[in-house]
Amino acid sequence: MAVFNVKKMALAFATLGALLFQVTPVARAYVLPGPHILELMTQNLDRSKGVRIDQSIIFYEQGPGNSTITAKETLYYNFHGDFRSDIIGSDTPRIHVVAGDNVMTMVNGRVVDDPEDLFEQYKDIFLYKARILVQDKLATLGVDVHVSSLGRFQDKIFFVIGARYPDESISQVWIDRENFRPVRWLIFDRNPLNPESFLDVHYEQWQKSGGLWYPRQIRFFREDILLRKIRVDRIRVVDGLPASLFNIRQLKKSLLDDHSRKSIMDDTQGAGGLQ
Repeated sequence: MAVFNVKKMALAFATLGALLFQVTPVARAYVLPGPHILELMTQNLDRSKGVRIDQSIIFYEQGPGNSTITAKETLYYNFHGDFRSDIIGSDTPRIHVVAGDNVMTMVNGRVVDDPEDLFEQYKDIFLYKARILVQDKLATLGVDVHVSSLGRFQDKIFFVIGARYPDESISQVWIDRENFRPVRWLIFDRNPLNPESFLDVHYEQWQKSGGLWYPRQIRFFREDILLRKIRVDRIRVVDGLPASLFNIRQLKKSLLDDHSRKSIMDDTQGAGGLQ
């Protein structure tokens, strides 16, 4: 009986040891500090030039039939913190511009008070070529860049910035350990009253165009439900983009001038109709 118990104990310890061996690489392996990981990420992505990206946004409607709506969008990055999104061919044309700390959204030719929502934050990890700017932006969006760990996702181990794996209850960015490209961003709205305050963003199908690495597909999930997908159709790397693309003051002035001309034309036509 004693021999039998010893054998059972030995088997139990062997099984426990095997489990610990599987867990240890994730839980105890040395992890680079978050700022160092971001430094390697920005170096790898190469943001030395501007870029224009033509893409399709597929919106997945939840309900019977699971139908989709597709919109065409053009993006402009200059990687100094300036970004522009144009959605023209739709019922509600929209221009969204980020110029440093200034943001403007124009819908149907009118400037609206429309702050960036969670779906628009996906681009912030690409927006700057300097590590410290990426780090500061992530910090403002709730990612504690001074916390890092290793996590398992889709049967692969990644760096996790912003959380101690397996905690997925706070904002965090997942980075590939081999090429230092972002693969996942768990975004939490800092407003606890927002019922739709979470997105799980996946950056997929990375390709290099003109020296620039960019994901050809980006998917947005909430509770494992696919809400939206971006499919990149074309990437054009340029040496420089016109500053006027991101000049919010000039865009607003142009809008006011257009409204003034329209008002004068309406008044003129009205006066002509009275004669």
